[in-house]
Amino acid sequence: MPRPVLERKLQSEVATLQFLSRHTRVPVPALIGYDEDTDEFPPFLVIEHCESWRLNVLWGAKVKNDQVEETIIRSLTEIQHELLRHPFDRIGMLDVSAGINDEQKIVGPVSLDALEHSRDGVIPHMPTPFETAGDYFDYKVDVAIDRLHNQRNSIDSVSDGRRKFLNPYIIREYIQAKSRPEDAEGPFYLTHPDLHGANVIIDMHTFRIVSILDWKGACILPFNHACALPQCLDNILCDDLLPHSDKWRFYGDRARCYSKLFAEVAREQGTDFAVADTITTGLFFTWAINDVRTLDSLIWQHLAPSLYPDLGKEYDRIFCCRHDSPLMGVDAIKSVVDEFVERRLLELGLGPTVGEEVSNKMIDLQRFAEIQ
Repeated sequence: MPRPVLERKLQSEVATLQFLSRHTRVPVPALIGYDEDTDEFPPFLVIEHCESWRLNVLWGAKVKNDQVEETIIRSLTEIQHELLRHPFDRIGMLDVSAGINDEQKIVGPVSLDALEHSRDGVIPHMPTPFETAGDYFDYKVDVAIDRLHNQRNSIDSVSDGRRKFLNPYIIREYIQAKSRPEDAEGPFYLTHPDLHGANVIIDMHTFRIVSILDWKGACILPFNHACALPQCLDNILCDDLLPHSDKWRFYGDRARCYSKLFAEVAREQGTDFAVADTITTGLFFTWAINDVRTLDSLIWQHLAPSLYPDLGKEYDRIFCCRHDSPLMGVDAIKSVVDEFVERRLLELGLGPTVGEEVSNKMIDLQRFAEIQ
């Protein structure tokens, strides 16, 4: 990872921990120290040890206790409300340097996925802060395109490549059709980039959250991202929630509980914030745009069938008939997607261009495999 990227990552995480501990009631580990200038070591920080249980361990134990579950979820909603009490006027990351009149300085975002891509040799662009949600979305689509073009094993087959080269066009169509104009120019809110259960620490006596870990890549984001249901309501990956699956139903139950408790906290605090009480395509868009490593799977599991009714009908037909053979359903979906991609590329006039791009990527993939 290039040193400027390491330094931006460290400075932002330090600034985020400092801001949260000084100005909010969000529980975070105490920052003991950090160093970004040594020639002997890469930039590093030291935080206090949190002696308790991670939420993913508790969920994995499958504790059957409604009161415990509600206590944990309510604690999560209170933290989300606390973050929503601190609006910002730009999209970006916090910085350790103070701005004019000691105001919190904001620098351009280098999102968590872009940081991770740099491990694979894809050097992230380091933009200035964004004034609108649309500018941020454009940046994230560009992050996905950079990864596709510059990571040598970003595709694994011709059909995989054709689909991924179509993804930026589909996500832009989705943004144009579904984005909320009222969120475009802020305010914006600090958001944890990777809020899965391993980063949530629970007190095993009270079952309340005592610390939220791993704020690297934390960004100030549009309202609908700040109000999204958190992934840590269950031990899932973003692309685990296939429609009609057991995980879909279980997460949906937790979503309804979260929405109810979120509304209770809103009434107590006199705010009008709200979160969805069901799983929506907007949630999958939020997860996909915040971490474009999940973009491909979430587009084709959720966003594309919601955007194109004919494709959605084909999905519904297959899901209704797959009970006897789930594998057959997977094969049928793949065939439908391949046909749709072929047709959509022709409609957009992209067939020859994408064909050439995919051929070049397959050559690059072969060379990459030969040196491994």
